[in-house]
Amino acid sequence: MASLIHELIEVLEQEQACYKEILACSQEKTDYIVEGNVESLQSLTTTEQSLAGRAFQLGKKREGLLEDMAMVLGQKPQSLQLTFLIQKMNNMPTEQGQLQKLQQQLTTLMEELKQVNEQNRLLLEQSLEFIDFTVRALQSQHSGAGLSLYEKQGQTTEYEGQNFFDRKQ
Repeated sequence: MASLIHELIEVLEQEQACYKEILACSQEKTDYIVEGNVESLQSLTTTEQSLAGRAFQLGKKREGLLEDMAMVLGQKPQSLQLTFLIQKMNNMPTEQGQLQKLQQQLTTLMEELKQVNEQNRLLLEQSLEFIDFTVRALQSQHSGAGLSLYEKQGQTTEYEGQNFFDRKQ
């Protein structure tokens, strides 16, 4: 059991490092969204996807370790949670403390990541709404029943369409 706990601590530390990198990417993504830097945003998203794949692999490894521990403890694998495991480790105070600390740090890290991702989602929604507004404004400015801005020979014509924007008088 002790070797499983040490391996679990190692995996949780790796997960923590991975999620710290994901958080840093998400924070950097916020800057790119605000700047409208699509090229850097695409590159960063690729990096973030790679990190997410790594986090997924570590999560599967952690789940496997918890399943093994559940069998040793005579528990159902689905019901074994880190909090329960920490409570059962009274005979291993050093490892118990490490697991408690990692649990708290991971919980805090996940909350930060959730907040940054929510902020990014809202910023992206605002950007899309602005793009939609701009496209609709341009369409309403040039909408007409079959009217064109160009003559047959490429000459422009005066167009008296509906103006979407109000003018101050």
